[in-house]
Amino acid sequence: MSHVGTLVGMELRQRMRSRGWYVMLAVFFVLTGLVTLGALGLFGLSGAGPEERQASGRLMFDFVAFFVLLLSLLISPALSANAITGDRAGGTLAIVQVTPVRTWQLMLGKWIAAWIPSVAFLLAALPWLIVTLVFGDLPVSMLLLACLVLMVEFAVVTGLGVAVSAISGRTLFAVVVTYLLVALLGIGTLIGFGLGTQFTKTTVKANYPDYSSTADVDWQPGQVKECTGRLRDQEVSDMRRIGWALAPNPFVLMSDAVAPASRLLDERDAAVNSLMTTISAGTRITQLSPEETIYCVDGIPRTTGEPLLVERGGLTPVWPLGLAVQVGFVAVLMVFGHRRLNTPAGRLPRGLRVA
Repeated sequence: MSHVGTLVGMELRQRMRSRGWYVMLAVFFVLTGLVTLGALGLFGLSGAGPEERQASGRLMFDFVAFFVLLLSLLISPALSANAITGDRAGGTLAIVQVTPVRTWQLMLGKWIAAWIPSVAFLLAALPWLIVTLVFGDLPVSMLLLACLVLMVEFAVVTGLGVAVSAISGRTLFAVVVTYLLVALLGIGTLIGFGLGTQFTKTTVKANYPDYSSTADVDWQPGQVKECTGRLRDQEVSDMRRIGWALAPNPFVLMSDAVAPASRLLDERDAAVNSLMTTISAGTRITQLSPEETIYCVDGIPRTTGEPLLVERGGLTPVWPLGLAVQVGFVAVLMVFGHRRLNTPAGRLPRGLRVA
């Protein structure tokens, strides 16, 4: 590991000599501060009592944490996608490859050297996250868990960048492909889920809920006491077949890990009104069968939505699946990158610069 440490130290020293690096950190700090102050004005003014204040603080925390994740997803590819292609273009990669440094050590060193600056951006945003934590009187464990998830996501994105940089022969191509892969995780999963629902159609027999019968003191949201009309065929989507596509999304993964839907079991928890808990609940509801997501299947009044989620104990967490998919994706690209970068090479692509 001494070779890896040497490579990391060289990369970080070169980055710290750049004035632009400190400008980027300052801009990141200012932007996060403006978003935090804006969230304070948007959500904080409505918090009169302790419960309202805690709910507003939780919304602020979620909003700022998502903003930090979004900015980091935009910055991390730029920190890692030129890690190896930049050395190849500068003619310094071959000099490193003739040393005792092995290929996996080179890739690991580049990965760590790209991940550490990403964590520096998190440290720049940490004071503002603490502000939201104090304002909402939220537990410190929530902040620690959010920071842990953010660091893991930074590692995934920078790993994608280093792997693509090893595979590609040109910096511009590596940067563009890395951004496309990040977009695939962040936006492509949502598009894939939306399009996939068209191919998961199924038919159930159901009639219509009578909402007039719920106008009493015992009625709870998501509950219907009577069903009327004759049974008809209703076409619905079986979300169990496509719900897994949302798991690798960084925002879904963070929501399900930091504010799981199981917190809906505690109505006193301010997380009930949080953005992260809503996303987590919406994702876990896709684990329910079509018969459980429609009020009057077979003419029987049913409970749907979040009350049913509470009854099922929050269902199964989706973040482990999402993390496994992300890590597997990075691992596959790393294997291809290692083969492309390994020396001696039996065959090189046309136009690839060696030294």
